[in-house]
Amino acid sequence: MKFFISVLFVLTPLLCQSQKTQNKNSKNKNLHSSINVNGGNISNAEGSLSYSIGQVYYSSHNEEEITVTEGVQQPLIIYTAPVEKTKKDFEVLAYPNPVANNFTIDASSYANRSLNYQIVDLNGRLLKEDRIEKPGSKIDISRFSAAIYLLRISDNDQHIKTIKIIKR
Repeated sequence: MKFFISVLFVLTPLLCQSQKTQNKNSKNKNLHSSINVNGGNISNAEGSLSYSIGQVYYSSHNEEEITVTEGVQQPLIIYTAPVEKTKKDFEVLAYPNPVANNFTIDASSYANRSLNYQIVDLNGRLLKEDRIEKPGSKIDISRFSAAIYLLRISDNDQHIKTIKIIKR
């Protein structure tokens, strides 16, 4: 009996290795892992995997775009948003900043182009948009509440520059 128990203690860590599953129906092929007796990190060119000690079983429930995973260690998926490239030869100023009621957009280096502006709040909601008729155009934001807004300048739907505007 002692021999059986000692063999059981020696073989249990060897038998309880990583159980890896991959959801083949999912758009993003996430690899989930459950480790019973060990912990650590594994990484390769395709990504990384973390595992932890003591998790005997887990299950994952998928409903369209929502995944609920039971267990001790949860997967973390990080998506990187694309960065809008700006044109480097473009000079634009918005003044005064902070602004009370009106501010001026000075885009004299782009005087012969069709420029547009958008004012959005920090939640991404579009509050105002129009054309920049001439260099030194005045923009009225007196009806806006005191907050931080983003002024996006574009040329024929090509993003040029974003300026932070502080409304007092």
